[in-house]
Amino acid sequence: DKRTTMKFGRRLLTGLREAGWEDQYVDYEALKGVIRAATAENADEDHVSELLELFTTKLQDGIAQAEAHFSTILVESEQMLYGHDGKAALSERVLAVIQNQNFRNTVDPNVQGNSEAEAYLHAFVALQERVQALRRFAVVNQTAVNKILKKYVKWVAVPISIGLLPRDPVTPRPQSRVGTPASLHPDGFQAAFDDELAAIFTADGAAKDTSSTSREAAQAQLTCMSRASMQRWQKLTTTLLELEEQIMITSSSSYDYVSSARAQHWARRDLHKVSLRETRLLATTSNPVQRFASILNFQHTWRPSVLLVLLLIIPVVTFIITYGITSQLTMEVNGTIEPVFKSQGYFISASIDRTPASHIGTLGMSLACIFLIIVILVRHKIIKRLLLGRATFIHRFSMVVGMLSAFAMLGVAAFQRHLHGAGHNTFAVAFFVLGVLHTVVECALEARFQLTKPWVLGARVLTVGVTMVFVAVFLSFLYLGARRAVRLEGKRDMDLLFISAMSEIAAFIAFLYYFYSYSDDFNNARIHVVIIEHETSLVNESPSLEAFIEQYQQTQEQRTKLRSELYERRKQHLGWVANDFGSAIERARQLLQLRRRSREKLGARDESPDKAKTA
Repeated sequence: DKRTTMKFGRRLLTGLREAGWEDQYVDYEALKGVIRAATAENADEDHVSELLELFTTKLQDGIAQAEAHFSTILVESEQMLYGHDGKAALSERVLAVIQNQNFRNTVDPNVQGNSEAEAYLHAFVALQERVQALRRFAVVNQTAVNKILKKYVKWVAVPISIGLLPRDPVTPRPQSRVGTPASLHPDGFQAAFDDELAAIFTADGAAKDTSSTSREAAQAQLTCMSRASMQRWQKLTTTLLELEEQIMITSSSSYDYVSSARAQHWARRDLHKVSLRETRLLATTSNPVQRFASILNFQHTWRPSVLLVLLLIIPVVTFIITYGITSQLTMEVNGTIEPVFKSQGYFISASIDRTPASHIGTLGMSLACIFLIIVILVRHKIIKRLLLGRATFIHRFSMVVGMLSAFAMLGVAAFQRHLHGAGHNTFAVAFFVLGVLHTVVECALEARFQLTKPWVLGARVLTVGVTMVFVAVFLSFLYLGARRAVRLEGKRDMDLLFISAMSEIAAFIAFLYYFYSYSDDFNNARIHVVIIEHETSLVNESPSLEAFIEQYQQTQEQRTKLRSELYERRKQHLGWVANDFGSAIERARQLLQLRRRSREKLGARDESPDKAKTA
């Protein structure tokens, strides 16, 4: 019980309370601290009396505060849902929005872009979650009151009744129960505790009538958990559920929007719990290793903006280092020693072509490829939530193209140009072409379904256009430089290669800027990881009778097999014990025979001198 109570106190501080309502709960920890102080070894009679009076006052104030908050939220929720003072009800507004006659020519109107529909549907989800939170609020406060009263009975009422603690003059007790043999009986104890508990909830501090049902006082049911309050709450819940069913029947896109908003609400709630646990851990621990481990601990909720920042920083840092190293390297060309950039041009491929720059380039580009894949997946999920089932094939095609572009970047890092020029160039061209195709399709989806702000869409379209120009210049001048080298028998036109290299660098920077435009969406998003087991994914499937019979037979076979194995193990063990016992008996018999023989020999030696003496 102590472990459970302590666990409840910790959970109150690490996410059991609703966000924003923390100050409205019964102060369980403070009441527990008052009980600890009252039961201290050095507490005198006056101090105990003051502490018990403080406990009574603080408990009554906490209960009154919790009940007032519950009543306020319940009334506000009813007024919002049903309407009051001439204001339209939320249920009527939601149904009016999703059944708007302006969309009569549309089979299923889109919620995205309709600010009125978004506002009312968000209000509906917020009200629904608020009503559910209100029920949790009442249950947690009721549990806190019951647990703190149990602690009071255990640590205060019991010692007072048997004289281990000083008497509390504020709550006098019948003298017939104190010190009598009946009070030493468990039933007498229970009656004494109930009277002590009943005295706490009196307005003037006098003890209640002992003939009343004292166990009802021990429960101390809050008003917010009464039958009338729960009936009002149940009516709200039923109305909201009926409204949700009406939304589901009327508009699939609206229902998907509601489901998405609810999922986001629970993800934010889980994130709040995780932050509370981390804050409490960092505040309570002094071990630097634990503090560092708590920071690196991966929770169910991650921030994708961190991955986006790493995607933007790692390639820039990598190429700054590789360009700096390669600028100091030389290579042999037709018997002459020349700098690498002078002979190959200022291409990104040239900066990661020779060691040790190739090692750093391969590592950096591999990490960037990993983060690029994750960013594309996160972006795919964000756009999928906004599309609400539209253009599914095109959207998946865009994701696959982006994945292939990231794979091509990994191929560029794996195949150095001086070792495998054809493979390296193929991966480089595939990276740029597939990357441009991915960004074009993404912008087309955003423009077609109005998934983002106009100025953000305009910036992305401009970035994609500039990227296409630079990629075209890069590939064109690279092709012209290669043809000119063939005509001049291996001699390269460095002017054409310089323009091509600058265009390649500019196209890569444009790609990074395009992904930088995701920063606003990624800052407002969270990656919520949910692991679904195979068994739990089949919960909604109704197994047939044959499946039940087959499962029962398998269970019986397993039980029979386990029983037989256990029987064989016991039999074998008993056989070992019997063998050991038999060998022990045989050894003991042999020892007895040896002892008998030795005694006979000793007896024969003692008799021989006596016979000789007699003779």
